[in-house]
Amino acid sequence: MRVYSSGTNVLTDAERQRPALFILDIMVPGKDGLEICRTIRQTSGLASVPVIFLTAKSSEADRVLGLELGADDYIAKPFSPRELVARVKAVLRRFERPLPPSLMKVGDIEIDPSAMTLTVGGNPVPTTATDSACSIISRATRDACLVATIFSILSGAKHRLRHSAIRSDV
Repeated sequence: MRVYSSGTNVLTDAERQRPALFILDIMVPGKDGLEICRTIRQTSGLASVPVIFLTAKSSEADRVLGLELGADDYIAKPFSPRELVARVKAVLRRFERPLPPSLMKVGDIEIDPSAMTLTVGGNPVPTTATDSACSIISRATRDACLVATIFSILSGAKHRLRHSAIRSDV
């Protein structure tokens, strides 16, 4: 976290090291918060960084102006620290960039969550919507608590693959 007593160096420093979030006060010496917000939204490397105003200016006109200039939230003083933390978390959640699902491979098992396909040894394993094995395995790989689920699904998938191979030979 970086704190500035004036608006003078905020943008220069932010362009060198992009922040996750700006919390701006409207009434600061040098460049005021409104001008900083306007410049942030016009700067390609910073335009997507969320902005929250935290300021004593609490009239409806001030709030509307701040939001129209590109702020993602506006909090008037006095404020509750718990509310500030909750609003920061909410704004950051909205700006999270989900990672694109990628092909996962463990041994001879491949899972493509975006295509919802499962292959074992290069052979496609039929899955049903109720199985949703790909989504469960995809989620499980991100959650250590579901490791048992992975083994259960994989053993079922290998069984279905063997069963499918036997049926296709008939």
